[in-house]
Amino acid sequence: MLSASASADARAVAELAALYAYPMLVGYGYLHTQVSDPSSSMHQGMNRLHHFRQLGGPARLNTIPWINNDTPYGAGWLDLRAEPFVLSLPEFSPGRFHNVQLLDLYTHNFAYFGTRTSGNAAQQVLIAGPDWQGTLPAGMQLARAETQLVKIVTRILLEGGESAEAVQALEDRYGLQPLSQHLGHAPPPAPPPIHFITPGHDPRTRFEPAGTDFIAPLNFMLSLCRPPAEEQPLLQGFQRIGIAAGQAFDEQQLAPALSKAIADGVAAAHRRIEAKAARLDDRINGWEMPLHLRGSRARMAADEAALLNRAAAARYAIWGVDAEEGLYMVSDEDAQGQPLDGAAHRYTLHFEQPPPVRAFWSFTVYDAATRCLVAHSSGRYAVRDRDPGLQRELDGGFTLQLQHDAPAGGANANWLPVPARPFQVVARLYWPCAELLDGRYRPPPIERLE
Repeated sequence: MLSASASADARAVAELAALYAYPMLVGYGYLHTQVSDPSSSMHQGMNRLHHFRQLGGPARLNTIPWINNDTPYGAGWLDLRAEPFVLSLPEFSPGRFHNVQLLDLYTHNFAYFGTRTSGNAAQQVLIAGPDWQGTLPAGMQLARAETQLVKIVTRILLEGGESAEAVQALEDRYGLQPLSQHLGHAPPPAPPPIHFITPGHDPRTRFEPAGTDFIAPLNFMLSLCRPPAEEQPLLQGFQRIGIAAGQAFDEQQLAPALSKAIADGVAAAHRRIEAKAARLDDRINGWEMPLHLRGSRARMAADEAALLNRAAAARYAIWGVDAEEGLYMVSDEDAQGQPLDGAAHRYTLHFEQPPPVRAFWSFTVYDAATRCLVAHSSGRYAVRDRDPGLQRELDGGFTLQLQHDAPAGGANANWLPVPARPFQVVARLYWPCAELLDGRYRPPPIERLE
């Protein structure tokens, strides 16, 4: 029987460990589906860049919350254990925004390449794992990961009036190959196969094991990680409840009181994550504008508050970009603080000036509960700054009409269709200006008309 103090200690360790593990396990649920299920619409395979040839929509890529409807995606997973990979980016026209986002198994964004960070010229990136000790080839940029598997996400902005097919030629000019192939050398010995743990869940949903069930998959994932020295004390503390990289875990070997203490800690962590995800930040005129939910290790793992942010981001909408790359504003309430509901009301959203961005802005509507797109007869799911016919005022301001049915009169360029149910609006503000990042900007509220 555990003493009261030992039980409290185990509970506290488990709560912190569950916060730490949560985004890794949510990400792993998607990883397993994307690399091991060729029949899945999310399938990306390993060591290849898969281009999704159409925009996200109700029937496409709609299992990841907040799928965007602005940029065709490319995505893939790399196994860096044997050697790095060379990613070649084509040249883009000066006015077209594009980016490459690199994420590790912790869900940290560890590198970006593209318009904001490295420009639109053709470029090559060497994506290397934590153990690589080679020489960086001339003319390449280095992206060093601290996990052996990494995720790539690419985005190319559609210009006004373009279809997704218009950017396929650009997508086809990306290149991805192992470093040995790029250099014309013999490949290194292949690493042993990874025996992926099968998550006991529906692959279309998040992987959120309860109780002690999170420990075995976390130990598996930690075997693919090389955490920095400053994180070692944290991980050593986790060893008290059976967490260690690559270590087998058997709950049957735990005393019942210890199992209960761990389960209580995990449940407490999940409650904190749910509460944070339900209120990402203080609202401004009904909008949440979280600035610190996503980023590098320095931002996302600095302390327990950062770990909670990291977990809440995964719970809410995993794999988003840093605010500096693209700030996401979200609102699910009107100016009176009442939930947005397309079955009961119509709304307007008036901007005296466009949102201050250097790249692009868009407004997209999602289901309030699932944060997924909802099929609409119009086939229209977003309004963007580059939409042809968008009606603006003389000073650059504009008004969006948020309603289920088309506005009277047939002028639909500023119509943002909403489902006949509770919904939320997400503003994507890419390459935001300083006033968005330092909190000076105050977005207007969504006004109810009836």
